[in-house]
Amino acid sequence: MLEVGGLTVAYGGAVALDDVSIWVEEGAFVAIIGANGAGKTTLMNTIMGLLPVRSGTLRYLGESLLGVPAQERVARGIALVSEDRDLFATMSVEDNLRLGGYRRRGSGGLDEVYDLFPRLLERRKQLVRTLSGGEQQMVAVGRALMSRPRLLLLDEPSMGLAPIVVRQIFDSIVALRRRGITCVLVEQNAPLALSVASRGYVMQLGRITAEGTAAELSDLNRLNDSYLGLAV
Repeated sequence: MLEVGGLTVAYGGAVALDDVSIWVEEGAFVAIIGANGAGKTTLMNTIMGLLPVRSGTLRYLGESLLGVPAQERVARGIALVSEDRDLFATMSVEDNLRLGGYRRRGSGGLDEVYDLFPRLLERRKQLVRTLSGGEQQMVAVGRALMSRPRLLLLDEPSMGLAPIVVRQIFDSIVALRRRGITCVLVEQNAPLALSVASRGYVMQLGRITAEGTAAELSDLNRLNDSYLGLAV
């Protein structure tokens, strides 16, 4: 579904992604793990069309995404849940969700989101700014799902959340996997990410330092070496 080949992205004179290549099969859950500053968010934003590509290829469903604006990528079935969530704090939960499905008609999408996140049904009339961090993350994921994406990009869904809330969010992510949604998951919490992923990549300083199945990457020695930049 997604092919990234030799991708290089730079801010001014600083290289943020250096010859990054990944591939994502349809229906797969792929984890991108690495420490803060590894380039994970830059990769997600580049796939979404929010950053320019210096060199390399980026293909989705067999077609190049280079030069395709972000809004067109959404129309083609790609959705991003950013680490900042980017919610409208002074609007209600339901209005935020409806904005995610503005290209669709009817309320069927809402029913599916409320089925996945029952708490949002209870909070649907509340302003987003009054919600807990975990509830806001549910809104962010739900809003992305309202566009009926074929490829969902999740950037640090556990960031800033209490452990019990993180578990709830990842239970929902597992439910998405059962529904057949293709997902690229970026996480600093490597064991948690690999627990729901089929394959994974380790990033360090803008490069891929290891890749393999989730089981292979879960090997403690290999994961620690790659995560800390001791292996290439």
